[in-house]
Amino acid sequence: MAKLEGVRLAQLLKLVEDGKTKKPELESRLEAAVTILLFRDVRKEGEVYFVESETSSKAYEASPAKKGTCSCTDYRRGNSPSGWCKHRLAAAYLERLDEVVTDAKAEERDYKHELDLALQLADQTTALYGQVQAELELVQKEAALLKSENIRFKLVVDSVAGLVKVLEAAQLLES
Repeated sequence: MAKLEGVRLAQLLKLVEDGKTKKPELESRLEAAVTILLFRDVRKEGEVYFVESETSSKAYEASPAKKGTCSCTDYRRGNSPSGWCKHRLAAAYLERLDEVVTDAKAEERDYKHELDLALQLADQTTALYGQVQAELELVQKEAALLKSENIRFKLVVDSVAGLVKVLEAAQLLES
């Protein structure tokens, strides 16, 4: 029995609905293919799928390729529309679902890689922020020091200016 869980089951239902829309003449076979996938054994060996019959334990060899075949009576007699018997459809669905899972896993790996890169960037940004913060604190301390030195310098200039005035006044008195 094909194990259909999570994304695969949801994707299977979507594939069936798409199939019914595109090929309404296959509706009953599409539904039978789902039943086979859910309750019978479907396995791939090489390029061929072995699909268990709905009514017995017999397994048919089915190929989902465009020009694929099936060993069932329905296919051999030419009774399946466009050559798509329920066994080939089950094999095609399982093949497509495996592709979807493989694509989903690759996409998940890509997202994990992108997340790792984003976390590394966040760590680097945090470290850089810390460095910038430390530099800012140093600049602020230097600015405070310069400001206090500027105030002292202004006091000295003001004192010298005051002394110059006193000396000028004293010179005026002497003359």
